[in-house]
Amino acid sequence: MTPPVPVDVEHLPELLDELDRNAAALLEVVATEADWTLRRTSGWSIGQHVEHVARSLALTAQGFERAVDALERDALPKRPWRDPLQAVFVKVVTGRRFPRGGRSPAPARPDPVPDRTRALYDVTEGAHRHRRIVDHLQPAARERVWIWNPFVPKFKWHYLLPEIVRVQTNHIEHHKLLIMEILMWTDQQSHP
Repeated sequence: MTPPVPVDVEHLPELLDELDRNAAALLEVVATEADWTLRRTSGWSIGQHVEHVARSLALTAQGFERAVDALERDALPKRPWRDPLQAVFVKVVTGRRFPRGGRSPAPARPDPVPDRTRALYDVTEGAHRHRRIVDHLQPAARERVWIWNPFVPKFKWHYLLPEIVRVQTNHIEHHKLLIMEILMWTDQQSHP
């Protein structure tokens, strides 16, 4: 197993490559249209997992697009201090495993019956938006841009650009594994 790519500005190209690979791998797992509505007896369907990933990517891309605009207008505040609890949290979500059991924020929750074509497109587009943000910025600006955490806004925690790219990469992997569990579970139900 190769060591993880460091989560820093210098390694943003490799982090973006990881994001692209995970987005493509997710789409390979959900390639069969007939599987789109599969679910366990409770929880989200495969399609809902994909739409959630797409909406989560859109949330952070939009946040960074706004932050870049503010930075270019010299209106982005100085990045806030990070307390020790937040530092530990960021270390966990940028590590190799994404924690299970969190509640999805309302803007990232999927529709009851997601549009398959739209959700599949939005996953790829969400990954591309993050790359366009990085490509647009000069290296020094990549270090200065940050956003408030769009997933848990009540904590007033923030993310840097390399951190959110890794968080999204890990988040996609997390949902890909959940989808694979649904596929295995439904296969076991149909072949006891």
